[in-house]
Amino acid sequence: MTSNRTLFNTIASIDMLHFAASENDVAAIDIFMGIPNANIDARDKNGLTPLMTAARNGNIEFARALLAKGADIHATDNAGAGVLQHVFPQEKIAQKLTSEPAFVEFLLDNHAAVPAATSLRPENMAVIAGVVIRKGMTQVLEAMVSNGLDIDSKTHEEMPLLLAAAEAGSKDMVALLLARGANVNATHPNGRSPLRAAMAGDRLDLVEMLLAGNADPGIIMPGSNNGLNMSDLSFSTMCDFEIAVAVAGAARKFEVNAAAIRGDAATVEKLLKEGVTPDAIDRTGNSPVLHAIDNDKPEVLKVLVAGRANLHLQPAGKKLPLHASIKKGALDATQILLDAGVSTMLKSRNNHDAFDVARRSGKKGMLALVEPYYAREKGIAVKQAIGLSGSVAAPQTARFRKGPTP
Repeated sequence: MTSNRTLFNTIASIDMLHFAASENDVAAIDIFMGIPNANIDARDKNGLTPLMTAARNGNIEFARALLAKGADIHATDNAGAGVLQHVFPQEKIAQKLTSEPAFVEFLLDNHAAVPAATSLRPENMAVIAGVVIRKGMTQVLEAMVSNGLDIDSKTHEEMPLLLAAAEAGSKDMVALLLARGANVNATHPNGRSPLRAAMAGDRLDLVEMLLAGNADPGIIMPGSNNGLNMSDLSFSTMCDFEIAVAVAGAARKFEVNAAAIRGDAATVEKLLKEGVTPDAIDRTGNSPVLHAIDNDKPEVLKVLVAGRANLHLQPAGKKLPLHASIKKGALDATQILLDAGVSTMLKSRNNHDAFDVARRSGKKGMLALVEPYYAREKGIAVKQAIGLSGSVAAPQTARFRKGPTP
């Protein structure tokens, strides 16, 4: 039977090891291991192993010594948290400073399990993701994304994950993040974008992938008010000619957005006749249609309607065009969209249709303008639902669409 003295000594030695882990006193490990029946994974009163305590305090040297003695990197505490979660304690620990990325890398090198996104704050998960990207661990990143990682979060260096992947030159990771909806135009505070990183790395494959994902070339030159400038010496020397040509060609589609902002209907019409898309989403997250609405340019909107712009296109984080014009109180724009056959029954993300938006907006004359179109469209829908009519003809316009383009 274990004596009280032995039990006291055992508890005291465990506390001693955890204290040593918090203070990075590596020599104490050998002293502890000299105690009979010493357990390198001995838990404290909170269920933490010495490795977890070392992680909480950012003491890599102590953790390395523990692993050399056989510490279990896959152990979990009483709440089921693994060692990687203890790299990011809820409370502040003065000794820890900024050791998280280095400790994460050390633990990943030793095959620590990555926790689910719900178990850590988003900014902490982004630190882990940044290390995972830098180390080229595509499968781990994919698992993190599938388990709830915020796709547009930033690493400890304020770097969007897509930019980090482009910096790392990983085609697979760039493709993964784009496919999951990462913002292709997210930048570092210094202005560096994923496209600029790919250009600087002379990676034509990444450049083409990012451009296909609607990267805006206008943000590749930090500090420039004019966006892309082919005559700019810094641009002409930052990448090879083939990449420069590809980027310059892609930049042209955003000229429609710029012209829409200016209200230059003639330029918009010219570009559309030359085959430039009317639906590019630029660095602001807006389409030319939304720019025309936001900037009170009804003449531009008419040209875009005639040029078969997608009048139901809703970029991420933006309103449907009809809802945007209603909330703005833009009667001319609203009339143009309604005459073009834009559906009044499409729901916003908060489940409001155009009639709801008009009723809530309080904009003078807006409800009276929208209501007849809504009543007609709803009446057609009811008739179709109860089978009182066959196929109902759409309004007489070649530009009518029943919903967003897939």
